[in-house]
Amino acid sequence: MLEKIQKLRDHFILISYNEITKKIMNNFKSSGIDFVLLEEKKELEEEISRNYANYIIGDILSRDILDAANISHSKGAIIALDDKVKRIACLVSLRLLRPNKEDFFIYIIADS
Repeated sequence: MLEKIQKLRDHFILISYNEITKKIMNNFKSSGIDFVLLEEKKELEEEISRNYANYIIGDILSRDILDAANISHSKGAIIALDDKVKRIACLVSLRLLRPNKEDFFIYIIADS
């Protein structure tokens, strides 16, 4: 799967598996938009693997995980974390790796 992810271009990285990202991923699938899901909770892997092909389970703030998601060739990221502090930390991590705002879009879904 990681080899397939490394071949993706102009894909989106979705961070966190929840009801919001499920809807986004289903819309992406039906529209033919490539994406990679990043999730920290190992216990969700079985459910994720039944429904989505491109995913990585691991530390979402890790450079290795973001590199495995092929961040250097992605179009943008959607952060849908429940934890406010992790949302900001994730935003900072992504922007440090992809500083150009015109080449890499970051969307954050907040609860308020």
